[in-house]
Amino acid sequence: MIVCHRHRLIFIKTRKTAGSSIEIALSSLCDAGDIVWPFADCVGNSRLPRG
Repeated sequence: MIVCHRHRLIFIKTRKTAGSSIEIALSSLCDAGDIVWPFADCVGNSRLPRG
């Protein structure tokens, strides 16, 4: 789940809909005061946000 106040955005990840890719892209838009719930443990370390 991502809550980005600056962009007035709430993203709730669902299964099997490219949610991890979207979550990675949206997390780069967030600031320190926003909420970025960590990826599920099943995703593992192979999917890290790109900088």
